[in-house]
Amino acid sequence: MIGPGEEIAFPVTIAWGDQDPFGHVNNVAYFRYLESARMHLLERLGFMELHRATGLSVILAATQCQFRKAINWPATIEVRMSIPRIGHTSFDIAYRILGADGSLHAEGTSTQVVYDYTEMCKCPMPESIRNTIFALFKPGTP
Repeated sequence: MIGPGEEIAFPVTIAWGDQDPFGHVNNVAYFRYLESARMHLLERLGFMELHRATGLSVILAATQCQFRKAINWPATIEVRMSIPRIGHTSFDIAYRILGADGSLHAEGTSTQVVYDYTEMCKCPMPESIRNTIFALFKPGTP
């Protein structure tokens, strides 16, 4: 984490079309929110530039979301992220989706594997990315 108890936050304005016929945000939209936040984090960590320069980036190995409280339109939420684990070839992102009032709407995780898109195989985490992660967060050990 950035510091004790701190996370990186990504704001999201809920779109009218994110709702389902039951009047709340559809579960698929939650995964889009996590994806958007994840991509902004990967950009910040340097993975997008690394991919353009070398063909290395990440591939999503797993993701999950536990729904805690419905989100109703109109709303603005925050997707808060931390990196609780960094390994030799992969790392985890933990997510919390919070309402404007701070209420917890969902929690999730994803596992990203460092991937060479030229060779089509996983590879070790580049030191430059590892150093950036440690500068922004204080991840645990694998």
